[in-house]
Amino acid sequence: MCSGAIHWARLYTLAFGVSQKRLQEVSDGYPKPSCYDLINIVKERTQVIGPILEEEGMAILKAFSFQSKKIRLEEHLKNKDS
Repeated sequence: MCSGAIHWARLYTLAFGVSQKRLQEVSDGYPKPSCYDLINIVKERTQVIGPILEEEGMAILKAFSFQSKKIRLEEHLKNKDS
């Protein structure tokens, strides 16, 4: 999500489907700030609602093959040299 665009668009309400904690279960990503913390970094002005339909969102995310940035970079460099 582009938290900067959401901030500058001055959205009053934001709803999200899958929490960072649950996203990390499938992506093996590093811990990240919560949606609320990212959006309201300066002062509270946007209502953040979620997770909404998290199990349904997880089912969709589990259908994708996630790779770490390190693996993607290694593959890119390998293909570039070929």
